Amino acid sequence: MHRIVRMIGIVFISLTLGATSYAKDSKVTFTVDFEQCTEFVGITSVPIGNVIDLVPSSVTIVRDEGTNARIVVRIVDCEAIRVDGQKRARPGRLSQIGVTVEGDGSADIDNYTLWYGTTNARLKARLTAAGMRTVRVRRFVFDADVDDDGMGTLFTRVSARRLPNHAVQSEILGMAPSSVPFVARWVTDGRRGTVEMVTTFPNLFFGGAVSELTTPINSELAAVLGTDVATFGGLDSYNGWDIATMVVTVD
Repeated sequence: MHRIVRMIGIVFISLTLGATSYAKDSKVTFTVDFEQCTEFVGITSVPIGNVIDLVPSSVTIVRDEGTNARIVVRIVDCEAIRVDGQKRARPGRLSQIGVTVEGDGSADIDNYTLWYGTTNARLKARLTAAGMRTVRVRRFVFDADVDDDGMGTLFTRVSARRLPNHAVQSEILGMAPSSVPFVARWVTDGRRGTVEMVTTFPNLFFGGAVSELTTPINSELAAVLGTDVATFGGLDSYNGWDIATMVVTVD
């Protein structure tokens, strides 16, 4: 367990890349609370040529060893998702895949969103209204079998039109005994401007995992990864939190 905690700490520090800066008068579109959630997050390197045409030139891609980009895959399961402060929250899941980009240091990691899918109809509707390409996923498997020591397995599968189908199989190696605050910013070019999603995690528990992602060989994701089977050497984790709040703005 101590080895896992040290490993996550090292990765955590190395990923502190900062946030892309945008106009101070950005309009707040809506907020989302994610409650009682667990997630898989994986980071892997790909040749930068695989993604250079998918990211606008105004955004600088983080390079590993000068020639590689970092692909981030996160798959989330929440007991409750509360959009715009709605009284009746609903459970939901989401899949988000993107490219790590440079920023100014106000967030712990910045990514450019390539694909975003969710089972939550209200979240999908609000992101779409903000101009972001978002897919409603009706076939979304998130099956975690974890014991009291935080060890176990995870299987996820995301299947939807207009979204690269993908599945992740993980061996969960345990979660760190203490949490850390964390801020993640994801941006993407939308129909109404730059859509920015900043999520603040007051208490995020990082955990270790050994995972493998599969996707159809002819999918857009396979083209980005350069393979239909990928592992995650940059970060391979199974995380959890009680509540996190995302603020969505359009610039």
